[in-house]
Amino acid sequence: MSIDATSHQGRTHHAQATRRHCLSVLAAAVMGWGLGPSSAEAAGWSHAQASTRPSSIQPVVLALSQRHSLCHLPLLLAQMLGFFDQEGVALTVQEFDSDESALKAVSRGGASLAACDYAVLLSQQAKGLDWRSLVVQTRTPQVVLGAWPRLHPDIRGVQDLRGRRVGVLPSGPGVTVLDAALRRHSMVLGDVMLMPMRQASDVIHAYRTGQVDAFSLNDKAVAGLEQAGMVRVLADTRSLRDTRELFGNLLPGAVICAPGIWGAEQDWLAQKVVNAVVHALKWIQTAGPSDLIKAVPEADLLPDHAVFLAAFEKAREGFSVDGWMSDQAASTALRIRSQQEPALRVARVDVARTFTNEFAQRAKQRFRV
Repeated sequence: MSIDATSHQGRTHHAQATRRHCLSVLAAAVMGWGLGPSSAEAAGWSHAQASTRPSSIQPVVLALSQRHSLCHLPLLLAQMLGFFDQEGVALTVQEFDSDESALKAVSRGGASLAACDYAVLLSQQAKGLDWRSLVVQTRTPQVVLGAWPRLHPDIRGVQDLRGRRVGVLPSGPGVTVLDAALRRHSMVLGDVMLMPMRQASDVIHAYRTGQVDAFSLNDKAVAGLEQAGMVRVLADTRSLRDTRELFGNLLPGAVICAPGIWGAEQDWLAQKVVNAVVHALKWIQTAGPSDLIKAVPEADLLPDHAVFLAAFEKAREGFSVDGWMSDQAASTALRIRSQQEPALRVARVDVARTFTNEFAQRAKQRFRV
């Protein structure tokens, strides 16, 4: 509506001031009812705004595969310790048979976010699908490549895997670690017999029963095999040192991600989720055995608490401390993945478009990580 500014200047000024006041009151009411984010939240929360306890609960569905893998422990702990509740988020986790299936669930509107191996996002961009990592859960793949010394005493190193059956999961970092280990010995994936299986438990069962000769897996059950003397470790990416030795740098593992088409109106929700995960990452750094036993659901501690704790201690160093993705780590992931998928080189993937640290940075400041 237009008003003659010359003849009605005084009345116009009063009307505009009144309208601004009414709009501000209405905006405050909307935020109080939890109907949507303010313009400041949409542009990106400040430290003070991100610290405010929300007045309503926002449901969020997150899709992933291998829910009980240790690589998703920060996400699980954030849920069990009430960190999502503190952010006003009611998280529901939906499990799928692969990382790719989890991403498809988000694309089809069945979930808001996904948790997956970071390298999968590189492959998605090569296909013209834009995804970005919001927060890093693990800064190493946490994969172990191993064989059973009693059943296969002749497998003493990676070079002895030629022609052998290796159990892996259909997606995730297992194949990536196997590929990198083979290349260090002038071999490729075609030199072994890949045996993809749906669940980590299926791989372990096949290994125990002699259906596969080796495995490349990131699962807490590996710690139990180690304790029982049932595995000779041929390559290990649980520690920072071993990961750097294999890849030349750290290689990001599990991340929480969203489609790149997400706009500013959804950034406020991403910030809540990242806050909860970074809070859990901080908690992990000082958590003791009793803390974990109290926080982790009994189903995830089975079949043996001691095995879970041993697996955690092996993997602790590989968890991110702040959710941050380094440029070097992302570039390393592209280099390694490109060896496995030549299509990535042809597509000229732009690494910078596959992650953002804006949410992790705010969470770091908030929790003083």
